[in-house]
This record gives sequence, C-alpha cells and structure tokens, in this order.
Amino acid sequence: WISLVEFKGRAPIIRNETAYPVKEADFDNPNLHGDIVFRTGGSTGSPSRLLIDLEFLADRSVYEHLMFRVLDLYRVPLALWYPKLPASIGLSNGLRYAKIGSPPEHWFDMSLEGSALPAWHSWALSAIIGMSRFCAFPLPWPKAAPLKDPGSVIDWIVNTVQQHGRCALQSNVSGIMRL
Repeated sequence: WISLVEFKGRAPIIRNETAYPVKEADFDNPNLHGDIVFRTGGSTGSPSRLLIDLEFLADRSVYEHLMFRVLDLYRVPLALWYPKLPASIGLSNGLRYAKIGSPPEHWFDMSLEGSALPAWHSWALSAIIGMSRFCAFPLPWPKAAPLKDPGSVIDWIVNTVQQHGRCALQSNVSGIMRL
C-alpha cells in the first residue's frame, strides 16, 4: 500500500527501514497524454499536479450525455460553482458539457482564499475561454461567488427557476452544503 502523502510525492516511501524517495511524477499514468497540466485547489494541503488528457475528457463526455438524457437536462439552464484555475474541476466539467452541446450558462468562481496566484493562471484561463469563443459552444467567464457568500448563486437559482421552471447547478459538497 501507498499512503496519500507518499502518492503525492510529499514524503518518501519507508518500508522495513528502507526509504524510497518519490516525486509526484513517479506515479503518473503512462497511458495518459497529459495534454494540459494543472494544479489541484490544495484543499487538503499544498496543491498537487494534475494531468488532464483531452481524449479522456472527450471519452468521459459520453457519461455526461447519458446523465443529461436520463435526467432530462438538455435545454435546462446549467451553472457550475467551482474555483477557477489553478483548480481544474470547473474547466474540465465545462469542457465535457460543451462537448455534448450543453455548456454551462454560468460559472461561479468559489474564489478560494490563499496566496496570490501567478499571472499565468489568469492568462491561461483567458486563452482557453477566449479560444472557446471560436467553437460552437463557448464557455462562460467565471464570476466571483465566494464560498463564504453564495448569494449570487442563490439569486441565479431563484431567477432561473422563475424564468425556466428548473435549473441545474453542479458544485462540490462544500458549496452545496452552504446553499
């Protein structure tokens, strides 16, 4: 067995007084292309490197299509409430939903607290969302909706249900529990 800190390359693997130094990349899946490299949001400690395989996202979108069909979510306004880069979950979900022709209308940014992010995060996000404008289903720009103040998310839900009769919001457990 490998512990989580060992798997993340934060501690050596020590077995029977023998230490095996490891780094994050030692556990990379050799079958993934790693088209895009992100960092996790760091909710359990320091951020970890995350490889995103665009072919995998395209393949996984088949499951999103099935979910949308079963839950009758096509043509239902959809919003995401996830942090923006360096966290990858909002972007990867948005890309999968765009692939099936149902991109989110809104992306609420949880605006996780922490140190200032490098400028390249904003540049990368601007480039990705800007390039999506040339596609059939562009992605929305993330709007600030801090985890501590979900008022804009609640307002969107109320207004959307009044206008359309229903809506869909995808978030993590921390976000949903605050609603």
